[in-house]
Amino acid sequence: MVGAVIYVRVSTKEQTENLSLPTQLRACEEYCRRQGYEIFERFHEEGESAKTTDRSQLQNLLTFCRLNKGRVHFVVVFNLTRFARDKYDHFALRSLLQSLGISLRSATEPIDETSTGKLMEGVLAAFAQFDNDCRSDRTRAGMKAALELGRWVFSGADRLLERDARAGQELDGQS
Repeated sequence: MVGAVIYVRVSTKEQTENLSLPTQLRACEEYCRRQGYEIFERFHEEGESAKTTDRSQLQNLLTFCRLNKGRVHFVVVFNLTRFARDKYDHFALRSLLQSLGISLRSATEPIDETSTGKLMEGVLAAFAQFDNDCRSDRTRAGMKAALELGRWVFSGADRLLERDARAGQELDGQS
């Protein structure tokens, strides 16, 4: 019997309300069925960025894999952007899984242990980081442009300033 675990992820809490997680899960389950893998566990990461490996369900998956070494042969993801958005994190996680005898598979991308599959994995991991870096660049550029126009772009900080101002007025007896 070839065992697998599935990992699906969305980046924001708002995305948990659409069909992304069920769509990812269905594709991963179908992939496992086609490959003849028995699914031992499904890990759903709801509202966590893949910019870091400090994600609760990812850590649960790694613990499960350690505890079930020899039973779990594959971690199946919808695509590599769901696994990691940093190429160094990707390969560190991949190395950890490999040390446990576990291979990574994507339900939608041609990665495997062949020379072509390894090349594709490297390219896709690099593109996941590239895409994430481009998003960050655009966000910073937009924030800079907004600041230059005099707009406040730091969410939450304005409410803290207002709260501190109110607290200061109350201390002065000016409520």
